Amino acid sequence: MPDVFHPFAPYVGLRYVRARTHKFFVSFITWVSLLGVGLGVAALIVILSVMNGFEGELRDQLLTLSAHARVVVVAGADAPDQAEWDAVAATVRTQPGVTGAAPYIEVQALAVHQPDMLPVVLRGIDPVRENNISDIAKVLRDGTLNDLAAGADHVLVGEGIARQLGVARGDALTVLIPTVGADGTPAPKLREVRVAGDFDAGSQEQDGALVLANLADVRAMGAAASDMGLRLRYADALNAPAMSAGLRRLLPRNLQVID
Repeated sequence: MPDVFHPFAPYVGLRYVRARTHKFFVSFITWVSLLGVGLGVAALIVILSVMNGFEGELRDQLLTLSAHARVVVVAGADAPDQAEWDAVAATVRTQPGVTGAAPYIEVQALAVHQPDMLPVVLRGIDPVRENNISDIAKVLRDGTLNDLAAGADHVLVGEGIARQLGVARGDALTVLIPTVGADGTPAPKLREVRVAGDFDAGSQEQDGALVLANLADVRAMGAAASDMGLRLRYADALNAPAMSAGLRRLLPRNLQVID
């Protein structure tokens, strides 16, 4: 009978590990089973650790130049003026869990460098506040945010765009923005800009399609007021849905939050 001072389960386990000589096969099977379970658990821990690390690295790459949420104009609603945008940004920055809020303008455009052309996303940013929203400083290969001064007509392009168009720092680039005139006819606007540098975020969606410029320069190129918005950054990216739901109650009816 097992000792009353010892638990029953360890007693049974040790009993079969330390089997008598004539029951060596039972002991062998036990040790093989223990070894198999140990190796299985070790493999599971390693795989989970690798997957968690890969998930974190992938999330960081995807969010390098992306905001955790955006405040945009509701489709068909009147766009706020600059004073209203400033008031909304000030309100949002005071909310717990919000670490940054910066204005932006984003339009579809065409980048031309003879003889090649490429459809791109032209994003106007505030160079002073951009570091509070994204990790662009970590992925810049050439140039700095200080190069995007208002009125300089400088741009930062993704590594994929630079490679496909064959442009480098100092090269001229023509940007075509499709706009519509007052009478409803297409009235595309052309603007020659200068490449101030490039970035490599490790994501083809960003490196192959994104062009960054100063907010004022993109507005001067003819971007519509409805193309403007706010980019937000939260303390915890995974908490973006809950944070955005709380911010929606603070916004005017003509604005919405997209996380």
